[in-house]
Amino acid sequence: MRLKLSESGQPINRLEQNISKNILPKFNNYGIKFNKNPNQINKYKNMYTGVGEGLICKLYLNTTNPIIDDWNENNSDLYVADLYGELKMNGKIEQLGPLSSKDSSSVDEAMKEINVSSNKMASDEEIENGKIYPPKSKSGSLKPMTKKQWINMKNALENELNEIKAQLQKADEEDDDETYYNLYKYTYKDKRDYFDKVFMPNYPFI
Repeated sequence: MRLKLSESGQPINRLEQNISKNILPKFNNYGIKFNKNPNQINKYKNMYTGVGEGLICKLYLNTTNPIIDDWNENNSDLYVADLYGELKMNGKIEQLGPLSSKDSSSVDEAMKEINVSSNKMASDEEIENGKIYPPKSKSGSLKPMTKKQWINMKNALENELNEIKAQLQKADEEDDDETYYNLYKYTYKDKRDYFDKVFMPNYPFI
């Protein structure tokens, strides 16, 4: 005679206290806060609503999924399940699988393969940062870039010019005419011309 370690199919209201104590708070670690007042779909299934950064979530818990008993027959050394969970994030459903209302670590086990961040809605800032801006002129070597890439390139060019200017100043103070001449003619002038005549005329944020 097969001995069941958990009675699947029990009314879910018997587990609500444990769910509120052990299951729902564990999702805080994943950036999701669930309301502890469930919507009862039927005698065996509850739905909990939750929110997180860029997330609208629903957690479905039921006691009748046959996988609960399958889990307990094969994985009871980890925990004894009495729930089956599904997590809906911004419309996409992830199967959490068997959970134990008495063991919060079952949530961690279920969340191992789930990437919460991939389900988040992009913020206005992220959308803006992802936009591609072309150079003002279609001809030339400069390619379309994000705003951050344009700004980073501008800063890098300015820093490089400032470093060369510091070297020129040092050579001038030391009366090192040869170093000054070579730096100016073969390095500084070309980079200054590129910045002033190529980059800045194409920089899209002026």
